[in-house]
Amino acid sequence: MITRKITEFRKLSMYGFQVTENSHNFYALLEFDITNLRKYLREKRTSGKSGSLFSFMLKAIGQCLSLFPDFNSMINFGSSLKRVGSL
Repeated sequence: MITRKITEFRKLSMYGFQVTENSHNFYALLEFDITNLRKYLREKRTSGKSGSLFSFMLKAIGQCLSLFPDFNSMINFGSSLKRVGSL
């Protein structure tokens, strides 16, 4: 078990879980401007390369979790942080 101080990013994640009241599900409305992204993906498709908006979003989420792994963790209530896994 890895023990270390809880970061600000992890505290933000903890507050998000408090909103869910004993559940891991919560709903949010996120808004992204994907105008340039859609144009880029369309150009890639016309040049013979594949790609979709959904696959782009999944990759972006995975890369964000790689950069900020504290969001992909759980709290061990003994005041330490327990890593669930890595991407």
